[in-house]
Amino acid sequence: MKKIFFGLPNEYFFLGLLTGIGFLNYSLPVFVLGMFVFAIWKGFPFIQWDLHKVLVFSSILLFYVFYYLFYQIPVTPIEWKFTGIDFYGHSLRFLPALFTFVFLLTLKSRNYREGFLVSVSLGMMVFAVLMTIATVIHFDPPYYGKSFHFYDRTEGNSPGITVLANILPIAFLCFHPEVYLTPLKNIFLSLFALALLFLGLYINYLFSARTFVFLIGINLTLILAFQFFSFYRKGIQINFKIFLVASASALLLILFTLYALKDSFLIHRILNQNFDVKIHHFLDYFANIKNGFFIYPKVDTEKSATYWFHNVFFDAHRTSGPWTALTLYFYFAYTFVLAAYRTFKGDETQQRYLHLYINIFLLFITCIPFESSESQLMVIFIGIGGLIVTTSNSTNKLESGS
Repeated sequence: MKKIFFGLPNEYFFLGLLTGIGFLNYSLPVFVLGMFVFAIWKGFPFIQWDLHKVLVFSSILLFYVFYYLFYQIPVTPIEWKFTGIDFYGHSLRFLPALFTFVFLLTLKSRNYREGFLVSVSLGMMVFAVLMTIATVIHFDPPYYGKSFHFYDRTEGNSPGITVLANILPIAFLCFHPEVYLTPLKNIFLSLFALALLFLGLYINYLFSARTFVFLIGINLTLILAFQFFSFYRKGIQINFKIFLVASASALLLILFTLYALKDSFLIHRILNQNFDVKIHHFLDYFANIKNGFFIYPKVDTEKSATYWFHNVFFDAHRTSGPWTALTLYFYFAYTFVLAAYRTFKGDETQQRYLHLYINIFLLFITCIPFESSESQLMVIFIGIGGLIVTTSNSTNKLESGS
């Protein structure tokens, strides 16, 4: 098979790209699912199932079924007429994530698995760029809270665009740590990573989105923390003078950038808008379940001015009940703890997956994939679980790069 971008065969690359572009109409997801079935068909009998894979796959499958079976909306706007969730639409939005997990299990190469998720992230970025162009053409600035769908020509909200634009720069950084560890030895790869970072920043700047700004700070902290841990485990002495100079330089660059943008709407949102609503969502959810988990939590619409918790985990509980929430909590807790355990055992591959997982978790507690345009995020969320259960130190030693 010929290989193109990210070291992937052509068909795998385009499958990932189309999966990342997502739900444009009913035809595209059906075509993508057909490609998945064809890609999985030959490799499925050779999957080496173990306890980790069985438990994680079962939780994903149960979440898909429970989300549909137990779907309700306890609090809805008056103008909405609730008739239940559309099984066909629900399946077309979620099955790409389920099939991604199985597809990753069929791939023998770690590079293929990681490259596939990068190609999915690239599809998300392509979608975000096209949405950005359409929005800039259709609306006048500022663009915060505005979006214009380039395909079905409908107006919407901007956070879906910026969330999808955040994934590729972070995923590329996590899967290719050489771009910041040895940038001069990997100059072209590092320049490509830098271009992705600036593209993500520009889209977030246009829509005055704060999340990516915070994620940059969080990722700098994670990189330093993981490098300290790696050096400590290997017994490498750290040159604190170099560390202080590098840290001070990064801090000055951030401060200079903030000063240069001090009059922008983005900085205004960061400095002058409080985050009480986000905190209230958490307090509201836990106030709902403090006397019992097995309920359908309701949002305090008077204080939140919204009908959602804006949190994937909480909203799964709100819309589809406790059993659905439990399957999602189990999936995340099991895969996250497994990645963390292997990381602290010295598995640097799992460390990269844990790094990316933390970022996706932070995005998940601010968005609602099934009730918004961000359903592609579930592919990455489930895909990371696939990476975690298929890759360990022992498999790393056996796998080749192709």
